[in-house]
Amino acid sequence: MSYLELFREACESLGEGYFELVRGLLSPHLGDDPFAKVYEDPREFLRSLRVALGGEADSLLAALAATLKQRGADVNARSLERILESGDRGRVREIFERAYVTPLELSYRELMIRQLSGLLVSRRRRVIASSLLLALITLSLVFLMTMVLRDYLSRETVNGIMILGVIVSAAIAAENYLINQAGAPKARLRLRVRVLNASALARTRIPELASAFEGREALRLDLVELSRATSVPLPDLVGEMVRLQREGAIRLEFGD
Repeated sequence: MSYLELFREACESLGEGYFELVRGLLSPHLGDDPFAKVYEDPREFLRSLRVALGGEADSLLAALAATLKQRGADVNARSLERILESGDRGRVREIFERAYVTPLELSYRELMIRQLSGLLVSRRRRVIASSLLLALITLSLVFLMTMVLRDYLSRETVNGIMILGVIVSAAIAAENYLINQAGAPKARLRLRVRVLNASALARTRIPELASAFEGREALRLDLVELSRATSVPLPDLVGEMVRLQREGAIRLEFGD
């Protein structure tokens, strides 16, 4: 969702056609794309908004704050007004970019978990298949050796060797399964992150991310552990990585 769509949604909540009306009133003061001024000069945007709309400016700010808050930005009408008055372009951009998150990106954490869960299921199937194959090979070797030597062994010995072969085959299969299943707990959220633009990554709002990737082209991250280490809530951490991917700073990859 672009800043224009955010303003459109806020304006239309005040009445049909209100967006075009506001844009028409602001254009003489701020140019053909008046809403872009909120990024370029927030203080001037607020001043022009008050000049063009008068008392209605407060209603629009309240509607805009409600729209931003609904989409994940932690603002209200008063705090939004203070931020615009401060002229802090970085803070304004941060608020609007947080609200850019689409419904798909809002559920990105769940999508990643489903991706990883799918990989886990696929891996478990491969481990089960390899364990059964290993057991079958072991049992076949025992059976073959027993058949070769059966003329030199009593029936009781042959039966004992076959039973022992079954037990050993089952033990080997179980060991292979347990060893290969280790290291894929559901409580972890791992993914591979490839750096595409180091300078863009350096501008992240989470400095620990930039530090983790310093001098590296790619890295495997455990988002749960990183969230705990940085005290950054997991949804915020995922949201920041989604934003960095959208800006071309990184690429998120899934794989074993």
